[in-house]
Amino acid sequence: MKRRDFSKLMVGAASVGSVLSLGSNSRGAQAAVGAGSNLAPVERAHRKEWAREHFRGFENVLVASFTPDRKSIDEAGIRLDVRKSIEHGFFSSLISPAGLSHEEFKQVMGICVDEAHGKIAIGYAVDPGEHSEVLDLVQHGEKVGCQHILLDVPREGSADELYNYVAAISETTNMGIYLWMAQIHGFQRFGPSGIPYEFFDRASKLPNIIALKVGNMDPAVLFELFNRYNDTMLIGALWPNIMPMGIQRYGQQWSGAWTVEALQSPEQPYAAEFFKLMLAGKYDEGMKLYWRYVVPGFGAMMKLMGKYMASGAHPWELIKFYQFAVGGNGGPMRVDKAFPDIPPVTEEDMNFVRGVYAKLGIGTTKLPNEAFRVGAVNWEQGLRPQTN
Repeated sequence: MKRRDFSKLMVGAASVGSVLSLGSNSRGAQAAVGAGSNLAPVERAHRKEWAREHFRGFENVLVASFTPDRKSIDEAGIRLDVRKSIEHGFFSSLISPAGLSHEEFKQVMGICVDEAHGKIAIGYAVDPGEHSEVLDLVQHGEKVGCQHILLDVPREGSADELYNYVAAISETTNMGIYLWMAQIHGFQRFGPSGIPYEFFDRASKLPNIIALKVGNMDPAVLFELFNRYNDTMLIGALWPNIMPMGIQRYGQQWSGAWTVEALQSPEQPYAAEFFKLMLAGKYDEGMKLYWRYVVPGFGAMMKLMGKYMASGAHPWELIKFYQFAVGGNGGPMRVDKAFPDIPPVTEEDMNFVRGVYAKLGIGTTKLPNEAFRVGAVNWEQGLRPQTN
């Protein structure tokens, strides 16, 4: 992001705050809930308490399904993936904006909340962008009944500028907000630990900043984050090798959003059960599942995805195939404009994934790999991939 573009974002953040000051009283500081949601409204001031109660376990990523011609979203496929997320035992599903237009993204929010029926929290990721678009996404998500957002921050700027960006958006919504810390954010500019202390010290005190997604696996960094911030924003370590210590010693109670489906199926939810057992203090039982399923499943996933994720990219088609393999919809993906060079999933990739599940003793879909190309719902209705 160019410096002048970042400055525009900061000006936009100030404008967001102005919108709040004009409109907050009429809103009554009460979160709207969509017709399909059974989750109670939560005021901004109580979001940290809400997170302590509800952010428990794993959150997966929901990547939108598209029609085979990629011209429209596939509502039936999206609804299937929401139902499967519930069956997996995840506490939440986070909608990715990958491949979606602004208006499609808003449509998907409503579809997911409606299908969830309050059985799973629905959140969504908000990337840095034009302030009017960011504000519109935040307001719409709250209106239809989403519970929280992953708020990504600009890749440059001072600690004060990052805080001002987050604070301005925080003030416009009652939804919970969690932040993200990964190599792609360039936080090493703030010091050797890569922790932007000044930014996090202030942001973590905002009433609806509820958690921090951490992509770093350095034990010293996690030690700092747990000790300094877990009381004000729940630390969600992504790497499984951190979780046993994080849960037992430091009170980690969630991890997300990532492809947890790589470790389990709805019928055999071993990763979700591992986390549940660890939270309950049943460490011996939990660690048996950890060594049997979590470690090899995660290792195999990183063998495929690690080369992309190191640069901050996400191989969306591969993620969707993991979900398809254990009952999800799958289906074609549009090119990720941020990372257009990521190749599509191959037959070799698909067979590798199925082979890993087989070694873990986890059953996979009876649908052929070919069905992934059109999506499970469409395949069951008789649609087949077009051949050139």
